[in-house]
Amino acid sequence: MLLPAFGLGMKSVARADMTVREVALWVGIAIPATILLIVLLALLKSKPRVTGRLESGTGRLLGGLGVFMVALWGAAVSGAAAGTALLQDDPRPDVMPGYHSAITQNGRPLAVGAPWGPPCTPVVVFTGEGVDRVTFDAAQAAVARARRQGVNVTMATRDGHYRLDAFASTPTSEADVAGVWLNQDPTPTPPKGASGPMRYSLQWLGKSGTGDTDVFESLGITIYSASVDGDAATIAKATDYLIAASHGVFQGTTQGTALTPRLDDAAQQFSDQDVTALLTGAGCPLP
Repeated sequence: MLLPAFGLGMKSVARADMTVREVALWVGIAIPATILLIVLLALLKSKPRVTGRLESGTGRLLGGLGVFMVALWGAAVSGAAAGTALLQDDPRPDVMPGYHSAITQNGRPLAVGAPWGPPCTPVVVFTGEGVDRVTFDAAQAAVARARRQGVNVTMATRDGHYRLDAFASTPTSEADVAGVWLNQDPTPTPPKGASGPMRYSLQWLGKSGTGDTDVFESLGITIYSASVDGDAATIAKATDYLIAASHGVFQGTTQGTALTPRLDDAAQQFSDQDVTALLTGAGCPLP
């Protein structure tokens, strides 16, 4: 099978998964800001009047400061409560406890157990023409390790060929296989993420599936050479992330998972729980 033409107009999963947190953050800011603005306007509109002993404007100011502090505390509490409530209302479907799938750009959940449509669809990783030997070898090692752990994935050769009997479950034809891509971007100035230059980014699109769920239309990952600098562990981490996403798992929070968003906290390979989550997410039988 030749390398498919992926990569145009894809949506980053990071944007889809961060939407709830962004809303919560803005609510947490907007509520306190609105209350404080009302209090300040009320203070500015008040007119001081002079008495025989004390300017009532001074007293009003002191009292206003007290009201301001109380309002500040109340606004912070209410804003934090609203933000926390939104964070707890995470719309991403659970693959199993401690593992999340995702919401597509259409606002619908990705189908758990059938992210490509048919359950347990075999996945092949293709590499773009710009992928160098170091990156290819590190990605290939990560795919081979996942395959030995029972994950239904293989990697194509550099010219885009693979064997149907290389999967955990042998497909009847190439039409039964889902292709994902791994690309390398040599730009000297990678896009910036929350903690600095991005090392890799996942891009994907969903399309209507069964009922109110979506399935993958395309999926790929880009590794930024300037940030990664040929580090095999980072390339393997990016490859693991691509493999997990292709099986419908986008994040893990269990101890020892390789799917934590923080690279430094991630395990070097899929844990047993990770593998169970990937097989569950893809709809494959458990061993």
